This record gives sequence, C-alpha cells and structure tokens, in this order.
Amino acid sequence: MSDKNVNRKGITPVIAIVLLLMMTVAAAGLAYEFIMDMSAKQTEAIGEQVSAQSDKMRTNLQILQVQNGSGNLTFMIKNVGSLAVGKIVEGDINVKVDGEMITPDSIGGDCTGSSLEVKSTCDLMIEHGYMGLPAVGETTTFEIILGNGYVLAYGCNRASSTDAFC
Repeated sequence: MSDKNVNRKGITPVIAIVLLLMMTVAAAGLAYEFIMDMSAKQTEAIGEQVSAQSDKMRTNLQILQVQNGSGNLTFMIKNVGSLAVGKIVEGDINVKVDGEMITPDSIGGDCTGSSLEVKSTCDLMIEHGYMGLPAVGETTTFEIILGNGYVLAYGCNRASSTDAFC
C-alpha cells in the first residue's frame, strides 16, 4: 500500500488552486478598472453639465429696442448677466415674430463681431424682409433663439406712428 502513495503527485491540486486564485484576482482587477473608468467618465460628464448650467444661469441678455428699416430688424441687446457672452454666429440663431419662425437671410451688426462683455450693448441686424412694426396700440412679440438654447423675448409697442423703433 505504501508504494501506491509514493507515486501519487501532489503538485496538480496546488497548481489548480494557484490558477484559480490568479483568475479571481485578474477578474477583480478588470472589474475594478471598468468601474473606476465608468465612474470617472460619469463624474466628468456631470461636471460639464453643472458648468454649462451655471454659465446659462449667469448669462442674461435683454433686448432694449427693436428698429425696423427697409425690411431689416435691428435689435439693441444688452448683457445684464454676470458672464461675457460669445459673439452671435450666423446659422446659430433663429427668430420668431408673433410665434412664427422667420429665417434670416443674413445677420450683421456688432453682436456678430466680438463677445458681449457684462453691462455692454450691441446691435444685431437681421436681414429678412420683415416689413413694418406694429400699429400704435398693438404689440408684436419678437424672440431671438440662440444656438445654446437661450431665448430673448421682447414685446414691441410703438408710442407713435412716426416711430421706426419700439
């Protein structure tokens, strides 16, 4: 009987245990790396969203006046927020008049040339062919929708029929 026990090898169970432990450690390491990478991406995405929302809350533009001349609307815009606003880019702007979307033929003015600093004003000219401001006693609502989703609304009411602005 003792001859049978001598020929038996004891290394195979040790190797199996070592291999199982190595696979377990490798799987745990991969899972840890995956979870940490996913967590870092989520944290970065949340940080970008918070930053964008914060910038949007600190951005506040106001239309002071609308002027009509030869079918071109000129909006006087003031930055009343606490953050400078980048220049307005053609193709990154939509305009509604009384809720109806109009497509600008082109835009111009000093709002398109540079950013609008805090407490500064600029003119934004929209070439479209829109004719006329509201009659005296009537109100027209203008909305400028910027590419970042910011909406500037203005209710235009002329004081007299000779006014080219409201």
